[in-house]
Amino acid sequence: MIRRVAVVVPVALTVAAVGANVALASWAARGAGNATSKAVSMPAGNKPSAPILSGTTVSLSWSASQFSGVTPTTNVGSYTVTRYVGGVADTMSGTTCASTVTGTSCSDTVSTSGTYTYTVTPVSGKWTGTESPQSAGVTYTVPLAISAINGTGYANSTAVPISGTSSTNGTVTVKVCAGTPATQCTGSPTATTPTPTGSAAPYTWSTTTNTLTPTTNQTWTVFASQANGSTAKTTFVFDNTAPAPVISSASSSNGTGSASGTQSTTLASTTASPDGVVTAKICASNNNTSCSTSVTPVSVTSTAGTQAWSASWTGLSPTGSNQHFTFVITQTDGAGNSRTASTNITN
Repeated sequence: MIRRVAVVVPVALTVAAVGANVALASWAARGAGNATSKAVSMPAGNKPSAPILSGTTVSLSWSASQFSGVTPTTNVGSYTVTRYVGGVADTMSGTTCASTVTGTSCSDTVSTSGTYTYTVTPVSGKWTGTESPQSAGVTYTVPLAISAINGTGYANSTAVPISGTSSTNGTVTVKVCAGTPATQCTGSPTATTPTPTGSAAPYTWSTTTNTLTPTTNQTWTVFASQANGSTAKTTFVFDNTAPAPVISSASSSNGTGSASGTQSTTLASTTASPDGVVTAKICASNNNTSCSTSVTPVSVTSTAGTQAWSASWTGLSPTGSNQHFTFVITQTDGAGNSRTASTNITN
């Protein structure tokens, strides 16, 4: 009698961790009997524990995710963390949560008021798992903040409205002075003490200075403080220099024409971008620099990212050949200062 011998090589599954990479190998059985193989898949992230806020630092931790189909149990070693503010994904930088995390905890730094939640996503080499559910929210309120003050500046002496938020409802001391002192106004600055309002943080506060009288084109500084040591600072500009638009060219023929030139920049802008609005018009007769009568509308376009403007018109109706007209352009800046430039054209 001939006996048949079946040789079975059992399935072997080896998991070797090389850095953050997972190498998988399997062998199939040959001969009689059953053979099986298992696929290893990336797991989902586990919902982080409730974040812990201390000052401006958020501490975050979570349970390790485990590879599916691996024996013995093997944890994923790396994770990416996503921060959400008010439910919207937000960018992190400069914290341990901002780059790939090796382990199951990290810390984040927050600087703006809002409710923050976090998720984790397992990663292994080029493979990623499923993002976890968002953690419970942690709410941070900036201790004391001053809202932006008229970024285009003020043209003349005026009372300046100032407002902001705070994390407590203690009285806010607001001091305003000319110049840019580093830490606090000295001498006898304008001072007010508004009381924040609201039922919970962030509380809101507002005040208005008395009439401030600046010198030409002057920066003023606002300092706010509370008894708990919270402070805030901002600046605004008095800009009483009128802009200086320039006409580079202007011509017209058969009632249709065009012009171009440049506009000046704003003193209040940190990017030195053209300020305000440019308008233009045409009127009959030479040297009518105000163009108060017989006006033909002109379409003006400012070129984004430059100081250039261009203008065009149609329907200019001369009463005779070679009639003279005046082209006038006006630039009005954000502070309310304005200046015109004009040139004569012949249609």
